[in-house]
Amino acid sequence: MANVLLLADMYETGQNNASVPLGLQEWESEKSIVYLKQCIAKLGYQVEVLEPFTDKKTLLECLLQYLPLKQETILFNLVEGFASPNRRAWVPALAEFLGFAYTGSNAALQISTLDKQSTSKLVGQLGIPIPKSYLLQERYSLSQVPQSAYPLFVKPNREGSGMGVDAASIVEGASTLQKKIVQTPKDYFPLLLEALLPGKEYTVGILGNPGSYQVTKVAHVTYPGSVYGEEVKSKTEMPERLWFVLEASQQQLIQHYALRLANRLQLTGYARLDFKDDAEGRPHFLEVNLTPGFSRYYSSFPICYEASFSGGYSEMLAIILRLAMENYRKRPSAYGIR
Repeated sequence: MANVLLLADMYETGQNNASVPLGLQEWESEKSIVYLKQCIAKLGYQVEVLEPFTDKKTLLECLLQYLPLKQETILFNLVEGFASPNRRAWVPALAEFLGFAYTGSNAALQISTLDKQSTSKLVGQLGIPIPKSYLLQERYSLSQVPQSAYPLFVKPNREGSGMGVDAASIVEGASTLQKKIVQTPKDYFPLLLEALLPGKEYTVGILGNPGSYQVTKVAHVTYPGSVYGEEVKSKTEMPERLWFVLEASQQQLIQHYALRLANRLQLTGYARLDFKDDAEGRPHFLEVNLTPGFSRYYSSFPICYEASFSGGYSEMLAIILRLAMENYRKRPSAYGIR
């Protein structure tokens, strides 16, 4: 029987720990992890849940225990961490070091795509529209932003799940930008300032390994309020809605952009990509998330999958695990000798 070690940061654990100042929004709820474990077990895997944040000693001891079984063991990576620009790379780097299969993309891609502006520049080189942007490394460095650039949308350059984003993220001029900057915790710097895109917002999923990708239907995302931020995204409910009724030309264009980026990055396993229309209805790339949420209760990736393909949630998990092992077996070498 194959083994799955489900590595996850749990929202409830972080809430109860004063040493986590920010960053919990990307962590999964305990309810989601329990359901995920049950579904994987029903697929025939022996599943063990590990929470690295609470007990790294147990994690390392468990990995050593499974080391003789590494050719039939998969690390399911849901670790988000906090603060470090390398946080999404911790599990894939450790897995590759020890020679385990793992879900999702490699450490190098996890690190590079967490930097939103750098990723956006690469996307622009592919001919995909991107909003003009500015990067503020620290407070009170507004001289680089011309008056003609406003209105702008302000968000952390290396965070996801709406962290650091609220109604005040839409700034009309230098004074409102200065106010937003002063209110933003220093842990969220550098800040990315993007030309405001006033149109519809979209999300789309990718599954596959290099040479064979599937793209889901594109979802139009609606939500209460004017900003899809931290106040909307929740671990207890899903106030946002995903609509799969788009004009065929818009659907195909966004899917084409998603596949072009997947092929350029050579991502493995899965990804979620977000886009937003400008005033003329032209979709612009916003960001790519190589560690999307898999909650049955509040994550958009599983919803996109189920709206696009005949299989349900469990079938999606089966494909993800198969892709992880497929990638593991195709790699010519790994530091952890097999």
